[in-house]
Amino acid sequence: MRNNIHRALSWIASAVWAQLTSLRIMGAMLGAVLTLNALLWCVDPSESLLFIFWSGSSGVAAIARFALALVTGLGLLGLWRARSAAMARRLALVVSPAVIWSVVDAASVWIAAWRSPRLSLDGVAWVPTSIVLAVVIALPALVALEQTRSSGASDEAASPSPSLVARALSWSLALAMMAGLLLHHVSAVGATDYGRKADTAVVFGARAYRSGRPSRILYDRVMTGVRLYKTGRVKRILMTGGFSEGAISEPQVMKRVAVQAGVPASAILIDEKGHNTAASVRNMAAIDRSSKLGAMLIVSNDHHLSRIRLACHRLDLTCTTVPARLQATPLKEPYYRVREVVGFVHYALTFR
Repeated sequence: MRNNIHRALSWIASAVWAQLTSLRIMGAMLGAVLTLNALLWCVDPSESLLFIFWSGSSGVAAIARFALALVTGLGLLGLWRARSAAMARRLALVVSPAVIWSVVDAASVWIAAWRSPRLSLDGVAWVPTSIVLAVVIALPALVALEQTRSSGASDEAASPSPSLVARALSWSLALAMMAGLLLHHVSAVGATDYGRKADTAVVFGARAYRSGRPSRILYDRVMTGVRLYKTGRVKRILMTGGFSEGAISEPQVMKRVAVQAGVPASAILIDEKGHNTAASVRNMAAIDRSSKLGAMLIVSNDHHLSRIRLACHRLDLTCTTVPARLQATPLKEPYYRVREVVGFVHYALTFR
């Protein structure tokens, strides 16, 4: 009986250790990302992913963001390995400005949504990624302070030695929390309608059937672009996509739907070589160089918009996002969101 109680207490201690340590590991992962992106920003500002979390992509704001990211990244890496309470306190002070910056950045989003009728936040978008980032930065610091204080106040020999399973669990939890941060970003971007006035609405394609009939998702995307045109928020629409089935391309189907809905054919451009998201964004850049698309509103399913925005940022395209108004939520929506997290990371590493 006593042995069973001892094993149970050891298991609980290992589980608690894994949970707390996972927060420090997650902080180290984020620290590595922030440090790397800050260094890449020195080479080429378009390489930085920091615009995802903190606003200010030019001028003094960009320089301040670079410095903050570099200091915060190094501070989080240091907190992962901090062994003394004094060191943990110093590093907690180092990362605290990033927590404040993130809260201020989130407040700017709320203020903008309150002041501007064109900025619409829905659901998870009311919790900006920057406010989640503030928590993600603060928690590793708090855990490091507590763990170093406790280890200094107790007999080291009496402290439970974490098992291999506990260590594996802590790394798994850290990876899951980082994935959760990216999932929140994907969802928050998708739930935000930046439908301000622009020059061109770019509607991304989806499946069109062999008969020339649009899928429900494609129809909803097109009708969102049509509404933007009819309400005077854009002057023209670019339909981009490839071939799904048969000889009729997605953009041709999209154009027919838009014309039937009352948009003049002269106000519609088509790109039939957008066989995937990357190709569509590259084609947008090429068309912009020749036809001057101007400021763009990107229209697609909400889970798709963060990856498009990242690709546009890399090619220095001026765009904001508008989620398509769907008549029904797709049954595979959870799968789409998880896939977009993987796709977002893939684009972050490879899209140039």
